[in-house]
Amino acid sequence: MRHSITIGSTGQAFSLDAERIEASELREPGHLHVDSCYQSNGAEWLIKFPLEKLLRSIPKESLELHRSILAQRRDPDFYPELAWLAQNYEKVRIYREWAFGRNAVFREPQRADMRNDRLASSERDERSRASPNSTPPIPLRW
Repeated sequence: MRHSITIGSTGQAFSLDAERIEASELREPGHLHVDSCYQSNGAEWLIKFPLEKLLRSIPKESLELHRSILAQRRDPDFYPELAWLAQNYEKVRIYREWAFGRNAVFREPQRADMRNDRLASSERDERSRASPNSTPPIPLRW
């Protein structure tokens, strides 16, 4: 799965100039087949519907042009590729101001019943509340 976006600015505001989502599969050795799931270029918006092999045009009025298609079309039955990609983006966490010294909070003994698949945000993490320099992760919003 490949997701590419082109970001620009209009005055002081963010603009989503183009977006493309493609699924690829290796059908034969050395032959990669790329199938477009969604594409936009600022003038035309195309999406692949279930059980269809071609892209169909989306009316401009039904879209919020400043938001990604991942934030607007989330139904896994109609758009399985978009739903899968959005779910995986939601797993991404970005943390700032990490402390990596010998006195870092992350080097202290941890409780055995804590989550181990990601760091907890400072609102829920007792260790972070004790450390004045820690900051919560930045949530990604599409």
